Amino acid sequence: MFKQLQLKKHALTAISYMLPVVVTAGLLIAIGNLTGGGVIEDYKAAYSVPDALVSLGVLGMGLLAPVIAGAIAYSIADRPGIGPGLFMGLIANAIGAGFLGGMLGGYLVGFFVLFLVKNSEGSKMGTRFDADDDRTALIYIDHWLIDVLCHRIADCLGNRSVDRILRRATRFG
Repeated sequence: MFKQLQLKKHALTAISYMLPVVVTAGLLIAIGNLTGGGVIEDYKAAYSVPDALVSLGVLGMGLLAPVIAGAIAYSIADRPGIGPGLFMGLIANAIGAGFLGGMLGGYLVGFFVLFLVKNSEGSKMGTRFDADDDRTALIYIDHWLIDVLCHRIADCLGNRSVDRILRRATRFG
């Protein structure tokens, strides 16, 4: 059964899309560190070019979860999976799930959007998956992940700080 899902193929596709982000961010961090830069703490204060390079590289590394989630969802569901996948990766970063949470979220979103694509009214009439279906997928997945899954996991683990962050960031709580 797992062979039919082609999980490895989707992961390898996503990694190939993620590599330019990793390489670019890593080079920015390395060049910035070699020239004496550090992460900028206060952007209102004066900072140097090496500081900006390191900070930009660190921000680029923060894009890994959204990029991997979006690329996995794209590999599974084609273009309709990109937006929901990127948002799933952002949510994974926000709850502290990181890279692995982004991968898992990408698979969840990708297969859900694929289900919507195959079962939408448009596919039954021979037309393409439209923007309304894409928004529907995004709303369902985001609601399910944030309101149902994240809050329940935070409650089970007793992690009130994650729960507080999610309640402040969303209007579901």
